[in-house]
Amino acid sequence: MTTKNQNCEASCGVANYQNAACAEAGLAAKNFTGAAFETADKIGIKGSRSTITFSRSSAELLSLTDTPTGLDFVAKKSATQLFDFLLEIPKEDNEITCIKPQTVSLEDDTFNLAAMADLVREKDSAIFINKFEAQNDAMTRIGIAADWWLTLYVNGEEVYASPSMSGNASGNFTTDCHIVEFPVKKGSNVIVAKIVNGTAGWRFVCGKPVKTPPRKGVAEAADLLSRDWKLYLHAQLPDDLLSVPEQLPQIAGPELHAINASSFTKISTRINNEKEIRFDFSEHQTMPLQVAVKVRQDELGLMRLSISITNSTKGIIRNIHFLRLVIPRELTAGKDLNDKIIAPSAAGNILVDDPWNKTKSMTGLYPYYMDVQFIAYYNDIAGLYMATYDGNGHYKKMSIALEKGDDIQMNIEHYQPEIPASDIQLSYETVLGTFNGDWYVAADLYKAWAVTQEWCVKTIDERNDLPSYFTEGAAVMAVPFLHEMPQYKLYPFEYIEKFPEIAEEYKKRTNLPHIGFVPMGWENRGAWAGINYFPALPSNKIWQDVNRKLKAQGDFTFMLPSGYKWVIKRQATELMGPEIDDSADFEKRKEMTVYSKNGKPWIHNGYEDTSYYGGITAKLCHSSSEAKATMRRIYKDITQLGVSIIQFDQEHGGAQDIPCYNPAHEHKPGYTNQFWLDFKDLCQKIIKDGKEICPDFGLSIEGCGEQSIPHMSTMWGRQCSEVDESLSGMQSLAMFSYIYHEFLPIIGDGFSVGQGMKATLGSAELRCFRLAKALVRGLIPTVYMEQVPLEPENEWQRKVSSAFISYCQAYRNFTKYLLKGITLRPFEINCATQQVWHYISDNHGNETLPDGRKASKVTIKRPTVIAGSFKASDNSIATIIANTTEQIQKAEVLGLPSDLIATVYKVDNTAESSCIKPQNKLSLELEPFGVRIIILETK
Repeated sequence: MTTKNQNCEASCGVANYQNAACAEAGLAAKNFTGAAFETADKIGIKGSRSTITFSRSSAELLSLTDTPTGLDFVAKKSATQLFDFLLEIPKEDNEITCIKPQTVSLEDDTFNLAAMADLVREKDSAIFINKFEAQNDAMTRIGIAADWWLTLYVNGEEVYASPSMSGNASGNFTTDCHIVEFPVKKGSNVIVAKIVNGTAGWRFVCGKPVKTPPRKGVAEAADLLSRDWKLYLHAQLPDDLLSVPEQLPQIAGPELHAINASSFTKISTRINNEKEIRFDFSEHQTMPLQVAVKVRQDELGLMRLSISITNSTKGIIRNIHFLRLVIPRELTAGKDLNDKIIAPSAAGNILVDDPWNKTKSMTGLYPYYMDVQFIAYYNDIAGLYMATYDGNGHYKKMSIALEKGDDIQMNIEHYQPEIPASDIQLSYETVLGTFNGDWYVAADLYKAWAVTQEWCVKTIDERNDLPSYFTEGAAVMAVPFLHEMPQYKLYPFEYIEKFPEIAEEYKKRTNLPHIGFVPMGWENRGAWAGINYFPALPSNKIWQDVNRKLKAQGDFTFMLPSGYKWVIKRQATELMGPEIDDSADFEKRKEMTVYSKNGKPWIHNGYEDTSYYGGITAKLCHSSSEAKATMRRIYKDITQLGVSIIQFDQEHGGAQDIPCYNPAHEHKPGYTNQFWLDFKDLCQKIIKDGKEICPDFGLSIEGCGEQSIPHMSTMWGRQCSEVDESLSGMQSLAMFSYIYHEFLPIIGDGFSVGQGMKATLGSAELRCFRLAKALVRGLIPTVYMEQVPLEPENEWQRKVSSAFISYCQAYRNFTKYLLKGITLRPFEINCATQQVWHYISDNHGNETLPDGRKASKVTIKRPTVIAGSFKASDNSIATIIANTTEQIQKAEVLGLPSDLIATVYKVDNTAESSCIKPQNKLSLELEPFGVRIIILETK
């Protein structure tokens, strides 16, 4: 049986190894024909890549057509507005209005609030009330889900509440998501559900579970519920949960006015030049507002859209939807076109197969939890590309909403500082266009812009600030002394003094010049317990002594302080450390933390949840002078322990994820790119301090972010996710390292995230597969040390250790490709497949994990051999071929160019074979966990 390399969906042509950009993207062609045009009822731009048309009377987007194929991506049944936004006007008084209920029915156990609400405000609430009769006292159950937080009450008692941090925890909104059991009484009963919306949707699911039969003696409450529910939108929870009120108080807040392109009575259109059109919106029905939108064609044939708003009201515009697109289900109905979605994710974007048959919302906040600025849909005919080209860290949200059997919604939302009566002009453009090919082509389109930005000024070879560890070859070992997850082995603190000898032994086995250790739980008060860390555990002196020895032999430590998070109060736990109570200190210094709109510090209260390491936490604001001074002092103190690499842990991208409203801080209220600018300034000062103490000092950040590239020595990007319980057919693309590999060495995935149930490891074969993925993507090898011990204690460890040691060998001799090269589309691999397994959460599963959780095993199919390709600065090409299994495997490498010399090397840099004309195919036999490197060079 054969399979294609999971990272490659199209065969590689000759031009693909000669250029970093994919030939299919057409990036080399600059002579795009086409021009703006208008007819009696339409205006648009026709180019060689895309054709876009709008209504002249309403400015609605009528079509976006792939010019070569004629495929139109815009829904015909509903017009697409150019923009919409909410205008918030403060109320003149404090009167709270009341609202009456609507009677609604759940269709297929689901009610989609976002589809029917005129106004959807983030973290708003809807109240559902159902009154039903029971024949007897009994235990019953229902299956529920929500987008995104749900609290359920029965007869006045809370019976279920979503975790405050994880909400629904799954984007798979079905009645099997959460199963709740509760008592009902004979006669009348009342069930109340409070649904608080998330960032990408608002829905309620309630009904009979499908997959899990009820326990003995537990009836189905879904059979008792009335068909009709009373729904109160934007409402506060009633004080009396036993009655069914006639009206409820509306959530207090400003007057909200939904503004969109169609609410302007005067719309004018014109062609500015042959490749640009302009829309002017004036004479709004009720508000003194004006909007201008420009659309132009760039040199690659993509459409660049810009927007400006003149706001003469007293109101605030905090977010603009520009654009919302609906891809019609009819586009590919009844056709097998291999449809895929490139969705935003902190793991470097994910690839979703068969999106029409999934129900899920996927959202990314940039520049925080989304590392690149584009999303896309494509199939075997053509693709749709949506992006923003912003080089200055402004906040935006990209989202994709999938509803099984329905249209696909793609949206870009631009956040603005919340300043009354302020005009808005986005300083960057929204990009829309089509392409032909797969995700590599879409990524190459984005890279063509990205490499012109300031974060790509210098390649790794050109940078003189990077620690030698990451440019010469290193493996990183995570060693937990404290850790919130009981699945991980905890090491005694005495182990620290063994680090130098352990590093020496690992270097002998892996052939790497450097080994780094990531200690977890070194903080004075327990793991991830910022901001008061010192004295370090077990002592500052021990760390200084150990780090002195490590540096002398070329090794290092890599510490993960908690970034801007401040743990104010936390219970003592065996896994996380002693009790923490910083309440008095917090009262003295709380002004430097993020403040909510209510004028009080933003607080997350997780004190009762001892399974979570957070406790009661606040966050330091990126733009507080005191916060910046505090962070700088913390990082300098850690450097003085002899630590070489320090990470901004629990931070992503470099910009905080929570808007701040503290007027004492040096930023505008709400989301502002000042957070990013102040983070950049802080990084530069920390690096200056650090290099004065340790010349090989560097910074890292948890999660990737393009804005931070010039200021980081590495990033801890989890780009090897293999499975996702909430969405079958998910594949981690490692989009970030594909685009930016030559600009920054990036950490591999040392954790079990994306390998099934969180913090479980699944089969050894799956772990080996993920280690191989890190290799072929050119990521720094990273593992928990307990997974690859020098003396394995079981079969699982033996297999994973063997794979790890084998895969590390290639880095020393092929650094110019694996750590410094430009990532290319890999060649296609024909090989056998293997079965690997992982866990999924299942309350009635037949597996009980060590921590007591119930789970089920799921088997998935993966290739036995995978590949990755890189171009070095001398223009030679290396393709890394890895056997992911413990058996001998045969594989064919397809698409090799016949006009180059192909030489096959072993990891020790000895040539195994050479072929001037490989005739497009090369056959290999690889030993267990074997690696070969095919070097392509000109004659």
